[in-house]
Amino acid sequence: MEDDDKSSEFDTAKAELFEAISHPVRIKILQVLNEKPMGFAELRRTVGIESGGHLSFHLNKLRYFVKTNAEGNYALTPGGKEALWSVNSLQRSNSQSSSDAGRAPLKHKSLLKPILAVIVIAIFALGAFGAYQQQEFATQQQQLASQQRLIGSLQVGVPFVSAQPASLVIGQKDFSSAGQATSQNGLSYPSQALFDASGNLWVIDSNNYRVLEFKPPFSNGMAASLVIGQGSFTRVSSGPSGNSMGSDIAGIGPVGAAFDSAGDLWVSDTGNNRILEFLPPFAEDMPASLVIGQTDFASATFATTRDGLNGPTGVAFDSAGDLWVLDTGNNRVLEYFPPFSNGMNATLVIGQPDFGTASASSNLSGLNTFHLYGDLAIDSSDNVWVGDADNNRILEFVPPFSNGMKASLVIGQANLVANTTNFQLGGGIPENYNLGTAIAFDHAGNLWAAYNNRMLVFRPPFTRGIRTFPSVEIGQPNFTATLWLGGQSGLFAPGHPGFDSHQDLWIPDGNNNRVLEFVAGPSSSSHSNNSQTILGLGQIDYVVAGVATVTITGASLAFWRFKREKGITSSKNCQQMVKTNEGVLSTFDA
Repeated sequence: MEDDDKSSEFDTAKAELFEAISHPVRIKILQVLNEKPMGFAELRRTVGIESGGHLSFHLNKLRYFVKTNAEGNYALTPGGKEALWSVNSLQRSNSQSSSDAGRAPLKHKSLLKPILAVIVIAIFALGAFGAYQQQEFATQQQQLASQQRLIGSLQVGVPFVSAQPASLVIGQKDFSSAGQATSQNGLSYPSQALFDASGNLWVIDSNNYRVLEFKPPFSNGMAASLVIGQGSFTRVSSGPSGNSMGSDIAGIGPVGAAFDSAGDLWVSDTGNNRILEFLPPFAEDMPASLVIGQTDFASATFATTRDGLNGPTGVAFDSAGDLWVLDTGNNRVLEYFPPFSNGMNATLVIGQPDFGTASASSNLSGLNTFHLYGDLAIDSSDNVWVGDADNNRILEFVPPFSNGMKASLVIGQANLVANTTNFQLGGGIPENYNLGTAIAFDHAGNLWAAYNNRMLVFRPPFTRGIRTFPSVEIGQPNFTATLWLGGQSGLFAPGHPGFDSHQDLWIPDGNNNRVLEFVAGPSSSSHSNNSQTILGLGQIDYVVAGVATVTITGASLAFWRFKREKGITSSKNCQQMVKTNEGVLSTFDA
């Protein structure tokens, strides 16, 4: 019996080795990880795989050769090193001397050693096996596409799942650290993450009164490559000047930023009541080239005028190149037409009837952002969206624009005049945790909004008169919990998120003094101990009819789709046995 077990183990190992060396992508994964361990996101970029699902497929095939280490990075096992040595030996030479020269040193004995002779004999059969493997891969891809279409019926255009863990952290050495620092790789309450056209990550490091640039490839705890707003990575100075940001008097640093079509960087220097423009090429301690909200670089007074500002936060550009600014202290949004000049007048005001008024309101045309709570975003149709956070809502303004115009749509409230704390969105605490403190649109047109230590996703189409509820949340285990404030999955006061060219999500986690990356595509793990998954997608939580929170897992997804398509609306005692693609029976409670 013991001999039979060893023979079975030997056959399994041999089959896995054949699978590993039969596909060029898996060979490259082994080669890359032989250089150094890598996280999922870094490995995907290095190997050149666009889809996270494709990488997950290959890693599953390499499961005996690639494991995660104590740091959470993928690394070669001793068997993986032998598999790579086998490939290298066959590629370099048939001679034993060349094989010996190229062999990587091994520290552990392995059952794979006896199969090396078998591999050499079977090399001519690899072509046929490769064809078979390609057919198998195509079948797997068809299954993946089918399952993704199933999930897509609920999650169109949102390549993330609820409670998804982060893949990478910047500002901290690991996911368990949260201290603030004024250094080249430290942060102090980052408020926004954004990307330039070259794929560089920029972070508004608010309490350090500076903006940092990080160049790819990205890695955990990496150092910034450039600082703007301070003379060095370790200096924290403030005050109105051409090359400094922040105000010690107000205790507020920069909050928001945006790139225009020319690649110029525009920063809301909130504490100094102004907007600064920086022209490329960017350099350390460089001065700003233009100021809006003040007549010169030495002034920092707040004003409720056409050319003044009071605590600006959100900054955005529309397709025509017009600059839009959320002037939070004046409870208004201002539009500026190019060409831009120092101390120029705004062209239009939203949230107030005129440029001299700054009252807070929750009516159709009013805003309440006085406590510096709010954000600004513009969608692909040039609609202006405002995080009216003190009113616990998000408002949409549709062109053509006019002074004091009314909003067209509201998210977070039952109507355009309500401003109650919305428990259905997972909240309960007003002030710091109101809806709309940070908002942004991803490449697919989904609206992301910060609320109660999480990021919520609202999917289009957005329709007036129909309440919109979130479909995915990140940062908490579900829509109502507030258990996670850190670690790999939790958020504590998230800021304005950014999206890279891979559609990966980058969230500034303010009170944890870090920026987290969440990889778009299937997640590699489940986030519920008793939930089954479809291709490792984990659980997906949805708010049904604005009231019930439904947890959808691999075992219950099929029935949920059936229930939705058939129009079943019962919210209790609704159970159905469903058979998943794995043949597992489960119940679903709505």
